[in-house]
Amino acid sequence: MSGPRPVTEGSEFPGFRVVRAVPGRELALEGGHRFSVYRLVFRIDELSDGRSRLRAETLAAFPGAAGRVYRLLVIRSGAHASVMRRMLAGYRRP
Repeated sequence: MSGPRPVTEGSEFPGFRVVRAVPGRELALEGGHRFSVYRLVFRIDELSDGRSRLRAETLAAFPGAAGRVYRLLVIRSGAHASVMRRMLAGYRRP
C-alpha cells in the first residue's frame, strides 16, 4: 500500500486506488484487471447506543467474452459474496 496516512484520495492498495475517503464514514476504492473494472465502497452507519454498522457495496463491469466467463465463475458461483461476508465479519468489534 502506498500514499499518505491516514488513507486519503490517491492512496493505493494492491488492485485498488482510493477515490473518496471520508474519515469514519466512507471509503471508496476503484480498480480493474484483465476481466473487469470495479468499485468497492465501505460505509459506516451510526446506530443507537453508540453502535455502528459497516456496509460494503460492490459495482463491476465485465467486458467481453472473457469478462462474461469470469463473472460466471466468480460472481454467479457465490464465491464473491462469501469472501465479502468473511471480510466484513473480520471487522466486528467485540
